Amino acid sequence: MRLENCSSTPPGVVGHAMQLIKRGVRMGRNNPRRFGPMTNRMTSIGRQAAQPANLIRAAVLALFVIPAPAQAVEQFSCVVDRFLPSGDDATFAAKNARKTFDLLVKKDEIIAFVRSKDFKNSETRYQIIDRGTLDMVAIETNISGLSSLVLPVNPASRLKSDGYFNATISLQSRSFINTWLLRCVE
Repeated sequence: MRLENCSSTPPGVVGHAMQLIKRGVRMGRNNPRRFGPMTNRMTSIGRQAAQPANLIRAAVLALFVIPAPAQAVEQFSCVVDRFLPSGDDATFAAKNARKTFDLLVKKDEIIAFVRSKDFKNSETRYQIIDRGTLDMVAIETNISGLSSLVLPVNPASRLKSDGYFNATISLQSRSFINTWLLRCVE
């Protein structure tokens, strides 16, 4: 990637950094053309750029304008296939069965966005703790207890072969455990 093509950098910053680097190389002490047809102004700029401190500043600036590689993110939409409550409240079970989940799967975490007409919408960040042969396991702890999310190690390939994949979310505390069995698509 060329520095001139960085869209996230303010205009002129990349060009200035590149000019300092080029002048530092072109105007070095061992360059016999250093005092050629250039004006005194250009020579003094060249001498400034050739200073080690300016070269270091230009190199550091160039490092900041090179964007980091984008992190791979997969996004899936899930509906509740079955809700397994720990209690016998049919209304509570029906409300939880209507929830929808949007999952963003990143390298080290999974973000679950929960949407509901009956409850407040929420966002939960799960840290991936294991990528086994078949399943990926992620957990999150909060004041309500321990929440776990389990889905296939490679959900995209499962989608390709089956058209969907299953996942589970469980929320456990000392007095209850609720489990959502999810069916997910792209």
